[in-house]
Parts: sequence; C-alpha cells; structure tokens
Amino acid sequence: MTNEAPTAKGAAKGCLVLLAVVTVIGGVIAAVVLSLRAGGDEVARVAVYDAPASAPFRLDVPSEVTLWTDLDVTHGDISAQASNDELPHVLDYAVTITRDGQRVAELLCNPFDSNFARTSAKRSSMGEPSGRSYDGLLNGCAFDAPPGSYVVTARRQWRMQDPRVSFRKTELILRAKKK
Repeated sequence: MTNEAPTAKGAAKGCLVLLAVVTVIGGVIAAVVLSLRAGGDEVARVAVYDAPASAPFRLDVPSEVTLWTDLDVTHGDISAQASNDELPHVLDYAVTITRDGQRVAELLCNPFDSNFARTSAKRSSMGEPSGRSYDGLLNGCAFDAPPGSYVVTARRQWRMQDPRVSFRKTELILRAKKK
C-alpha cells in the first residue's frame, strides 16, 4: 500500500457518488412530504378502537376531505414482504361525520386498502411476529363538505378474527384541501 495523495479524478468520482446518494435520499424525503401535502392539511385525528371515539374539526372553505390511516400491525407468519392485498381483511373503520347533529357522511374504510405515503416493514426475528407501519390514503373514503364545524366519530368494525393479525395502533386522519 502506498501513501499517495488521492488524484483529482478519484476525488471527483467520490464527490459524484456522494452527490448521487444525497440526491436519492433527498428525493425520497421530498416524495413523502409532497405525498402527505397533496392530501391537504390535517384537520382531525382519532384513535380508532372497538368503542366509538370522536374529534371535532372545522372547515373554513368548501373542501374535499380525504381519510387516511396511521397503522401499526403485526401479522404473524405472513411475510413482511407480502402486499396488503395478501393480508386478511379483518376489520374496517366505521366512520360517521356529523354537522349540527345531522349525518353528513357515513363511510366504511378498509385500512389495508390504502395508497401509502410512508411505510416500513419488519421481518420476524427471534420469535417476534412480522409487522408493518404506514400512513396512507384510504381508497374510496372521501367526501365534499361546505365550511362549518363537524364531528368525526370512528370505531373498528370487525369482519373476522385472525390470530396472526394484531393491531398496535389504528388512527384515522382527516385531511382537507380547498375545492
């Protein structure tokens, strides 16, 4: 091994590699941020349990309101690499939106039927079950609303039991963007 100084060509190559890595990481971060922003501003968040839970929210302009989930789930012997389509459809979020005591919207949303804005998967190790965490737009769960004060109420509606699937966190997020 020699103690020669790096050449300008070698230094330039190293800088290009570093620039490429920074660009890729920055692009991934930007994509996540843009995806979350594209859904609008968060106006309400409700922890979803078997018993109904509610949260008030206000819209200042006519808005399209989309429903998202923040979910942590373990799924036993189902591979962490499996798509959500391969996970058993064990529950839905039963969601009611009211304004002045009147129902504005009733939605049944499958938390596994989601376009992910951010996701992570964990492989099983030393007896721990596989799992995943994600934020995602719930497909088919949106409504239009005029300005006003509202209440969102949500609960888990079980479709079936599967001992492999266990939820550590189920949250419903409402995001609104001006129409």
